[in-house]
Amino acid sequence: MCSFTATYKNMNIHYEKDHNILQNVDSFEFESIDDFNNWRREIEIPTQSLYVKNYGSSVKGNQIYSYYKCHRSGFYNSLSIGQRHLKTQGSNKINGYCPASINVIESNVTKKCTAKFNGNHIGHENEIGHLPLNKCIRDDIASKISQNIPFEKNLDEIRDNIANNHLERTHLLTKKDLYNIEASYNLNNEAVYHSNDATSVGAWVEKLKTDDKLSLVYYKSQGQIDTNHIQLKEDDF
Repeated sequence: MCSFTATYKNMNIHYEKDHNILQNVDSFEFESIDDFNNWRREIEIPTQSLYVKNYGSSVKGNQIYSYYKCHRSGFYNSLSIGQRHLKTQGSNKINGYCPASINVIESNVTKKCTAKFNGNHIGHENEIGHLPLNKCIRDDIASKISQNIPFEKNLDEIRDNIANNHLERTHLLTKKDLYNIEASYNLNNEAVYHSNDATSVGAWVEKLKTDDKLSLVYYKSQGQIDTNHIQLKEDDF
């Protein structure tokens, strides 16, 4: 990485003037912020990149301004006191400035958005090993962990789903990832389950049945038919 330092704007000028790296910026319009977010996710997946907001949006008049930058841009700053080892593949931060970014302006009146997209990544390769797991995948894995599905079986199922040798971040899951998910969802605490997950509730009920100190009066999961209680519909629970 070049050791030159400046403001974001002047860094882009520096890349163009001193390194002959043109900063192509494309403009897009969206009907809503949801449409923008869908588009953003669509460009992140094939490019193995991630754009994040380090700060909240700002409001000026009837417009909301948001700034997304490449998640690898910036400097590694450990908050520990020497007790934590850096990951094998290194920090996500490149200890420098990557100009890839998205500037978004949302109208408070029409709810439409305009976005200026700079997709030029500098100072790093886009590697899936440096991407975090998205929330949907983490939720799905947490649900399986709550069902007491062994970690090895979880990992085998994920690796068996590799199609056409196309690797995604999910395929690089390790037991450490699963332990982290287990801890972040409090699944290592037997008293905590996801109340909005029917499968997790079912696993919790099965655990109650094995506890001699507790009694279960009645339970029917959604999607089942109880012939002993015909007044209950299949969707009732």
